[in-house]
Amino acid sequence: SLMDYDDQMVYALTMLKVSPQILEYFQEMYKYICVDEAQDTSKIQHQIIALLASKYKKIFMVGDEDQSIYGFRAAYPEALLSFEKNYKDANVLLMEENFRSNAKIVYAADKFIQKNKFRHEKHMKAFRESGTEIQKIHLKNRRAQYSYLAKVAENTDVETAVLYRDNESIIPVVDLLERKGIAYRIKNADLTFFSHRVVMDIKNIIRFAMEPTNTEIFMQMFYKINTYMSKAVATQVCKISQERGITILDAAIDYGDVPAGTRKSIKSMQTHLKRMLEESGGKAIYRIIHSMGYKEYLDRSNIKDSKLSIIQAIAYNEPSALALINRLDELAMLIKEKPYDNGCKFILSTIHSSKGLEYDKVYIMDAVDGIFPENVIANYENSKKKDDEAKEYEEERRLYYVGVTRAKNELCIFEFDDGSTFTNELLGIENKNSANSSDIYGITGISSTRSMSKSSSYKNNIDLTKPTSYQKTETKRKKITESEYADKIEEIYLTGTVMHKKYGLGKVLKISGDLLEIEFDGRVTKCKLKFMMEHSLIE
Repeated sequence: SLMDYDDQMVYALTMLKVSPQILEYFQEMYKYICVDEAQDTSKIQHQIIALLASKYKKIFMVGDEDQSIYGFRAAYPEALLSFEKNYKDANVLLMEENFRSNAKIVYAADKFIQKNKFRHEKHMKAFRESGTEIQKIHLKNRRAQYSYLAKVAENTDVETAVLYRDNESIIPVVDLLERKGIAYRIKNADLTFFSHRVVMDIKNIIRFAMEPTNTEIFMQMFYKINTYMSKAVATQVCKISQERGITILDAAIDYGDVPAGTRKSIKSMQTHLKRMLEESGGKAIYRIIHSMGYKEYLDRSNIKDSKLSIIQAIAYNEPSALALINRLDELAMLIKEKPYDNGCKFILSTIHSSKGLEYDKVYIMDAVDGIFPENVIANYENSKKKDDEAKEYEEERRLYYVGVTRAKNELCIFEFDDGSTFTNELLGIENKNSANSSDIYGITGISSTRSMSKSSSYKNNIDLTKPTSYQKTETKRKKITESEYADKIEEIYLTGTVMHKKYGLGKVLKISGDLLEIEFDGRVTKCKLKFMMEHSLIE
């Protein structure tokens, strides 16, 4: 017999519909109705408003569909777009002058939002004169943002906001700021990251490495790494482990009813778990994700892996896997108990929490395709996507628009690969056609599966994965140990570069598992790291 907020809306609407007396009572009580932030009002709320206003039709709505960013709370910006249709003889008054941002920010933001289709036709104009140019900060990888922002925080003398799409994005920055003792204030800190199943999985795998007889932890994680055990076998070996007083994996190897191939995989996992405890936090996490099969589990289960990059960023500052677990627990407590310092000029906030606010200087984090925007609709203006997909994409565009228009004087946007579709649109930069890059996959030399015109030629592509005389003689393949591979990948993460023996120093733009996207003298190619190491193509 309890009611939540949704129930209140449903019952209120039902009462107004079924009882003319109740409807008339409230219509007489509220003859004039003003709806503020109308773009954030839900469909059922608009239905209630419409019933209340149906008698006197004295209704005034204030809102901006370009700033509707609460779809996850059932916001219904369509009510603004259909206002004239729903209320005959209605007038629409456009407020098109921006008094907050400098003219360059207003012009760029207006040009960007014009590409949205579900909106009134309007153009924002700047009251203020042109100021500082919008700054695009290109860094070698996502983690480089964190140390960059820590330096900004140390030297900020004006109100500066770091805006981001998701609460978890800022955790590595908080980690650095806390380590360095740098002041900051954070709006609406969210702790759900620390209890997310991906974070708990990583912690459980590390804990099992430390407690190899812990049957409870084992049953939670055995199928998430490459043990290839069934639940029945896992249950059996847990029982054997307890009866004989030995580790669970020893029980599986020596006494379990498992095939030879599975036994080999279990031995491999046993080795990984032992080595993990001897490694730095960064290497241990890399081992879990890439060598022990955890990333494959996420892919199989259609679970987003965005949490992994956050964990990795924190892990690189920890000397061991155990220290990482302790740091995650410590960070959760630090964020939970952080006092809010109104006087601090360095502010961390999601874009959602910053709506309606303004700051002298704004940094937009993670402006890169795959993160923000999460998904890109190519050539959106001319696309014919279904309404639901198009509306979801437009909300993401509106979120970006809201973020950039929080800046009064200076706007800085991070990017760290080929660039963000949104940022390139904002700055009037033509998006790169990645089909022109050399997409080389290991030994085959075949370009990626994206379609290419008949006139394009593979001959012009630089194949960095082959030695110069590859067609005549294949170089002897060198065996690369997992430790050597982990060391190299960590080096690349830290330096953002590789040294190719033929093409010289290359800038690593993107790392996707074993695949590296590298720029050599302005030309971009994709190469498999392990292949290059096996053929001694890089130093």
